[in-house]
Amino acid sequence: MQIFNEGRALAFIFVTTLTVLLYYLTEYAKKNDVPLRQLAAFEAISEGVGRCAELGRPLVIHCGQRNLDHPEVAVTLSALEILSYVAKLCAETGVRIIVPTMLHTAYPVQVERVREAYMEAGVPDAFNENDVRFLSPHHQVYATAVMSLFERENVGANIMVGRWSGISMAVAETSARLGIFGVGGTDQPDNMPFFIPTMDYAIIGEEMYALGAYVGKEPRDIGNIFAKDVMKLVVIGGILLGVVLALVGIPLSNVMGI
Repeated sequence: MQIFNEGRALAFIFVTTLTVLLYYLTEYAKKNDVPLRQLAAFEAISEGVGRCAELGRPLVIHCGQRNLDHPEVAVTLSALEILSYVAKLCAETGVRIIVPTMLHTAYPVQVERVREAYMEAGVPDAFNENDVRFLSPHHQVYATAVMSLFERENVGANIMVGRWSGISMAVAETSARLGIFGVGGTDQPDNMPFFIPTMDYAIIGEEMYALGAYVGKEPRDIGNIFAKDVMKLVVIGGILLGVVLALVGIPLSNVMGI
């Protein structure tokens, strides 16, 4: 019995090369200073915190709807990095930060992230654990409670990160209607139409992961972003090569032995 299919040797070599390249690029970025493009949302977050400081209003930040035991936890981890960054900015500028959440597994982590941010800013006594609020695990109940919070607390800025479902439309629209400065988005294309028209600055698709890596400064996260970007260029190059070969009458399937 033949175990190795010689007709697909080139395909095997191609996939193996990509795997090794991905690993090498990730390790390289971990050990070297890889520049990341600064996103507009990064400046917008600072603008939102500054606006709250000027108006004397609190800032609200949400970390989405995916718990830490969910398969799509990566987007929540990025949201937690953004939370830490925003909390430290608020602590340094004296802005009250309110963190409503529906994530029962992430709630203790959110509390500790905000607490650590206040400690790093040198004002641990200013931390108020009651401002990290577990509202409800039910989507509609959470949305209703947040919309009420916007009006009751006279919120100055609303930051929505992480993975969202349809309730993002109600929350983001209410934020815009009340004139609250908004920064938000998601990695899920289905919900981007809810953020783009209602937020002052939208975080689109994989920008969520890039922003988390940018503010977190973790070599592992930066390495992953760098490696994925390079791999995208490699794949695009492969697609263009396939188009050229097809134009000259050489099907890519013949070259790859498929």
